[in-house]
Order: sequence, then C-alpha cells, then structure tokens
Amino acid sequence: MELTKTINKLKWKLEFSKYKYWWHFFVGINSKTGEKKSFFIQYYAVNPKESSLNPKFTEPSYAMVRAGTWGEDKAQVSNFYGGDYFNVLDYKEKEIAIGHCIVCDNYLKGDVYLGSNSSKMHKEFMCQSGSFNWNLKKESRYANSLLNNHLNVALKIDEFDTKYSGYIKYNEEEYKVIPEECSGYEYKIYANASFDFWNKVTCLNLENQNGDRKSGSISVLNYCPVVFGKKLSDEVLVNLNLKNDNDKDLNFVYKKSSITKIQCIEKDDVIEFNLEAEDEKSKLEVKFIDKKDNMIRLCYKEIEEFQGSKGTLNSGKAKGFVKVFEKQEDKVVLKYNYLGKMCNLQYYKSK
Repeated sequence: MELTKTINKLKWKLEFSKYKYWWHFFVGINSKTGEKKSFFIQYYAVNPKESSLNPKFTEPSYAMVRAGTWGEDKAQVSNFYGGDYFNVLDYKEKEIAIGHCIVCDNYLKGDVYLGSNSSKMHKEFMCQSGSFNWNLKKESRYANSLLNNHLNVALKIDEFDTKYSGYIKYNEEEYKVIPEECSGYEYKIYANASFDFWNKVTCLNLENQNGDRKSGSISVLNYCPVVFGKKLSDEVLVNLNLKNDNDKDLNFVYKKSSITKIQCIEKDDVIEFNLEAEDEKSKLEVKFIDKKDNMIRLCYKEIEEFQGSKGTLNSGKAKGFVKVFEKQEDKVVLKYNYLGKMCNLQYYKSK
C-alpha cells in the first residue's frame, strides 16, 4: 500500500514538472429565465512546489483558477496563488487543490472573485472583475479515444465528454447544470513545449438535418509545437461521433493523412474554422465561425501582449455545420447534415 502511494506520488511529480492545465466546458440553465449559457472553469499550474524533481527555473512557480462565460456580459475572472498553494490531496484519485478550489475526476468546486478596483489597478491579473462560484459533480465521462491515445515529444492530452450536475453562480445569478440538458467536456494537458499555433474545435450540440442519427459531437485539434526554438511538424486529430437512440454510436476518425484542407482564419471581425477530410468510404466538411466581439482573449503571461502575441481567442458560442458524405461507386452522396451551436472554438497564433 505504501509502495503504491509512493509510485503514484512519483508519477505526479514527473507530470507536474511540465506545464499543465485542466479545462472544463459546460452549459448552464438560468434558474429564473431558463436561458442557456456556456461556461468554462480552468485549473492551471506552472512549476508548482509538488514538481521538485524537475523544476523549471526559467518559469515562475504559481497556480491559477480561472472561470468565465461568453455573450454580451462575457467575463473571465482569475485568482492567482503561489506554487506552495498547489497540493495533491489524493494521488490515486487525482484530487487537486489550488487554494480552496478543488478538482478531481469525480467533481469540482470552488470560487473566484475580483473587485472592480483591483481589476483596474492590476492589469497583470489579465481579467475582468466579477465572481463565480461552482459545485459540480461529474456524472459520467466518455473518453475521446483518439486524443487520449495521442502522445508525442511535445504534448499529451486526455479528453472526455462529461455530463455535469450541480450549479454555477455568475455574479450571484444561479445557473443549474442538468446532465440530460447541459452538454459538457473536459481535457487535461501535459506539455513540454510552446506552440506556434493551437486551434481546437469541440461541439457537443450537433443536430441532424438529414439522416437517421439525430445528434452528435465533434472534436478537432490542430497544433504546431515549438521545442528548443524549432517548429516541429503540425498535428491534426479529428473525432466525429454520431448518435442514435436505437443503435450504437457511429464514429469517424480522421488523422493527418486524411485531411485535405484545414485553416483557422482571423478576419477583421470574426474567427473562421474550416476543415475537409476524406478517406476511402466518406468525405467530411466542417465549418464553425464566431464574431470576435463574442470571444474572450485568454492570456497566461502579461508579457505576451508586448511580444506580438494576442493570447488565445476563445469562444463558447460558435455556430457552424458538419456534413458527412458517403462515397457510392461514381458519386458522393450527402448522408448526414448537422448544424452546430454553442461550440467551444479556440484560436491561438504566437505571432
């Protein structure tokens, strides 16, 4: 028993010597009005005290909890902690505490707050004023097998479609999170590199306009790691899951060799994501778009703003479509036509 605990602790020390964060995205329903709204909660750590086996001496040691939402009243609120405020409460259950905020595979709870005066006086906080309070259980988690099996020299990522239950309060306005009505997902990142670009699309609200499979979800990750100042080859991972009440899920997996077109474009007022993929049996077309005014700009280092980086533009309200075509002898036929909404679209370019 003691040996197992020591091994688990050793694994975590090795993992946390790397940059890491745990991202949660979900939909809440306003308790008074019934309005649906997207939220995110992020637990983030850089060179915490727990990672003493391999500290990054060039990086500060700190932890952060950040929560946010999109729309006309969009906001992100971050609270920062010293590296010694990061603690692993249970190595086996992966239960982490940053200050008084806790997260693990089964639940997350906590709160963040920043007053308007502090927000104006301290630009280094890189956020707005406001408050978020949450208490959420993870009712079920379905692994994204493509991303969970992806590992290279620069990055390891674990992603799950997750059903949350509980509540989140934004400036004291309560939103209920109901598993049957509120889609959600989460992912953990372990990284040894910075990135030249990072584009991610996750939509769990696909509604079919054509065909027998009523709903679905899609996850796309496209990134280019930079290690020791050198750009490595870019990676593309696509996982499409189509659901039917009376049938097994239908999965389409497209890797880099299947991608015929992929681009994430920043225009004057919008971010637009386009993807086309093709294999022997099918063809895929994906497009999502959102106005930049709807998006949140996430920064992790204040100095980014002075180095030409614009941080990460992040949307929780992107809309678009996913079309699946079936190849039949000498023709290509539209098999499924999905409209997507409340998509989490992330766009980052270093320069």
